[in-house]
Amino acid sequence: LLQGIGFVGWDSAVASIIDFLTIGFQIVAITMGGGLLTLAFSMAVGPGLMRICLMVFLKKRNPDLFRLPGRRNSSLVHGMVSPSLRAWATTLGAAIVTYSDPFLVVQLKGADQVPAFRAASLIFINLGALALAITAASAVFVSHLWQEGRVAEVQRLTTRNLRFGLLIVGCAGAG
Repeated sequence: LLQGIGFVGWDSAVASIIDFLTIGFQIVAITMGGGLLTLAFSMAVGPGLMRICLMVFLKKRNPDLFRLPGRRNSSLVHGMVSPSLRAWATTLGAAIVTYSDPFLVVQLKGADQVPAFRAASLIFINLGALALAITAASAVFVSHLWQEGRVAEVQRLTTRNLRFGLLIVGCAGAG
């Protein structure tokens, strides 16, 4: 939302501040004898606090933003359900593969091979993050094109970004 109305970079700035505060809280909690539950609590509170800060920021900068009338398009929402579920399943599968590989490496090759395997997998993870960062940069343009009703251009831009991201990830996987 911030990027869509022209506040580029503020979400990252607020997220960095909240992350800094969360890490500070975790350090204090650990030094005072807090356990795993305290760390989990601080990790859960951070995103909620960030959302509250961003909403306050938006309401102060643009108070009329949440009063804009909108139209519900049920057919559009129903059309998004299937692709969204497939994207969620793909992301879940990727998370399972990404975070379960050390167990397989230990079982198949031994614990001494985990660092080398992790280093190799981090290259792929970083290239995936690069693909996401490059394609996410167009979110502002997609938002403005959508507001102007230029759906064909939104689809063209999104398709181009998906192809570019898949190309980077595909090249990384082949490497």
